[in-house]
Amino acid sequence: VELISTTPIGYYADELKIVGRYAYIIEGDGGQGFFSVLDISNPKNPLILGSIATSIGPQGLDVVGSKAYVSTHTGSRLQIIDISNPSSLSIISTTVISLGAAALVVNGRYAYISYYTDARVEIFDISLSSSPVLVDTIATGNNIQSPVEIIGRYLFVPSYATNNLNIYDIGGLETSSALVHSLEAGNLSVR
Repeated sequence: VELISTTPIGYYADELKIVGRYAYIIEGDGGQGFFSVLDISNPKNPLILGSIATSIGPQGLDVVGSKAYVSTHTGSRLQIIDISNPSSLSIISTTVISLGAAALVVNGRYAYISYYTDARVEIFDISLSSSPVLVDTIATGNNIQSPVEIIGRYLFVPSYATNNLNIYDIGGLETSSALVHSLEAGNLSVR
């Protein structure tokens, strides 16, 4: 194993997502938060392409298409960032959320935010990026410190307090993927 490069990024890195040739990083020192994009196509010489301030304490990160989604722990915000031009990042929207966000995952038109202290997962409709809307809250009964995951119609939530894996059926919400072995439908509309 050989270390081939080191790139200073500023503050304490909280989460990293790699998509294609880009690395997306949220970072913060308990004060101001930051979101940065690096070109990692040459791993021996990563280049910082852009950075933008976020709310205080960025904690959750997901990247889908030309948007990055950031939830902040102490700043209590969901921020959607336009990443279509990494050297000119811009915040599309900032939405107030509950205090204590731990992690964030985007699936289809929904963002799922888990919380350290409030033992819940909040679900936001993000189909209109400029104005996300809280559509549901799942009371988990347990504090969550790690990311939640979604596979098909199921939401997987690890419990910090009870050391359990809780699985929720979110079939009533739209998902971006589904595994279908058989289908019976009275009326079927396909768009």
